[in-house]
Amino acid sequence: MLLRNNLVHHFIDQHDIGTLDGCRGGRDALIEAYTRIDQHFEELRAWAKGMHDARRALAGVVQSDAFHDLVVNGIHPDGKVFWPDAGIVRALQEASGVLAVEGWTSVAEADRWIAERYPEQRPEKYGCSSWRQVVHESRFFELRYFEVGALRVARYRDKKRHANPS
Repeated sequence: MLLRNNLVHHFIDQHDIGTLDGCRGGRDALIEAYTRIDQHFEELRAWAKGMHDARRALAGVVQSDAFHDLVVNGIHPDGKVFWPDAGIVRALQEASGVLAVEGWTSVAEADRWIAERYPEQRPEKYGCSSWRQVVHESRFFELRYFEVGALRVARYRDKKRHANPS
């Protein structure tokens, strides 16, 4: 700001441009000012390039499958699942909200319901071999088996929603 003010408002006062020595001094002052301005301009250009490169790198990360798995599915790059953020847990909770009968949801019905709406939410994605394993591993649900006719049916419910008051 001081450089600008000196150039705009005080240059003529500081350099007697009516004399050869005054013109030489003014020229030297202008060359020095230009050099400072050019240095700052190059510094700003480098910062802008750094910001552009960082923005491109971040866009690459945000658009990656690993980022999507971490943010949407709670799956860390090392494959470890953070169950509170797992997309499959949210899908099971949503399915339970729609399909529950007397507080319990059939695991098989939830499987079909989720497959229709969230086909990417599969147990294998989370290192599990079955929906029952997801229900167990997540620790968000209670799993019980009910006798329905001659069949043994796995059902689950949300532990928090059905917690006993203490």
